Amino acid sequence: MAQLEHLLEKQDKIWICKTCGLTWKRKPKVKCQGIPAIRHDELPSCAIWDFNLYRNNLTKKREAKPIAYHHKRSYRHDYCYKLSDCKKRFEDIPDLILTKQEKDKLGYKTKNQLEKMHLQPKPNARKCGVYYWEKETGGGFAVFYHPNDTEFFAPDQYLTKTTLKKIYLLSEGWVKRLGEPDKMADNPHSYTHPIKLYSRKRVEKFLANNASEYSNWLDKRDTYLAIFEKNKDKIQQARDLVKNQQKMCLRCASSCALDSGLFCAIHPTGLERYQMPCKDFSERND
Repeated sequence: MAQLEHLLEKQDKIWICKTCGLTWKRKPKVKCQGIPAIRHDELPSCAIWDFNLYRNNLTKKREAKPIAYHHKRSYRHDYCYKLSDCKKRFEDIPDLILTKQEKDKLGYKTKNQLEKMHLQPKPNARKCGVYYWEKETGGGFAVFYHPNDTEFFAPDQYLTKTTLKKIYLLSEGWVKRLGEPDKMADNPHSYTHPIKLYSRKRVEKFLANNASEYSNWLDKRDTYLAIFEKNKDKIQQARDLVKNQQKMCLRCASSCALDSGLFCAIHPTGLERYQMPCKDFSERND
């Protein structure tokens, strides 16, 4: 707010400002607010103090200017405004405004408090504005609901790709079909690869919409697992055979490394599995 010079007038050794009405024994060094200084109990009927705006679900209009103020020597001044220069802070809040004590007595809760109780407001829930005061944040205004106007809801969870594969048995193809993740979280093991998180509700809705295909996928997966379980010893033997042959090729004198891979002078097209281990193996001397 713009500050002006006092319009001083001396009366009986007292300096009085004709604009704000304050008095001093000596000429003041502080500037004038340019509006009358009044006591709190002198508030006009058509006005409201700024510290009561929250309490009445009001806020100042952009062009609003104070009409008077309460002078404080060591604190911020209190200003009063015309009610016509104010508007509702929250349009969807009724005129019912409770104090913090009334709110606690009636059991009203904020949305965040209700979520911790796994509750959410019903579509036609009654809203209430509550004025509160906290030492750290100062004054404020919050929207509260009565627990009787709430209903239970299942909180959402966010799952990693590994959890999707473990719980829902999804393959990489199914995860790609699911789409982009809903959230990204910091990865403690990598700064460049954040953790992808998927909404449990969205995953289950997606699987429900593709229930028939998902069911067939699970049947096929069980079949593959059954085949693997029945033949896992033979499969492991085949894997070990290929692994050992790769080690032999790397040590063989007939092989050399090219840009396109390992090349064998005797078997340029590679060995069939039934030919392993290679009978033409010759240990490299160098």
